[in-house]
Amino acid sequence: MRIHPAKANIYTQRKVRAAGSGVRRKISMDQIESRVSTSSDEFKQNRDAMLARVKQLRAEIERVRLGGPESARKRHLERGKLLA
Repeated sequence: MRIHPAKANIYTQRKVRAAGSGVRRKISMDQIESRVSTSSDEFKQNRDAMLARVKQLRAEIERVRLGGPESARKRHLERGKLLA
């Protein structure tokens, strides 16, 4: 299936007249229609699973941000090193 080049661009540029400042270009985006039912059981299960994964990821990021176990951080600081 080929898409006409003019229709492939989802952004639309229009010239609009701003009060007292001449002509400006306004860029807008076509709205994408969705058939997702946010009240369905499947959606709710997927949402709950995704939120659980996000929570795990944030916990892992926080653990990594600490810079390693307490003993290693303490040893680095005692040697005058900076934690990354």
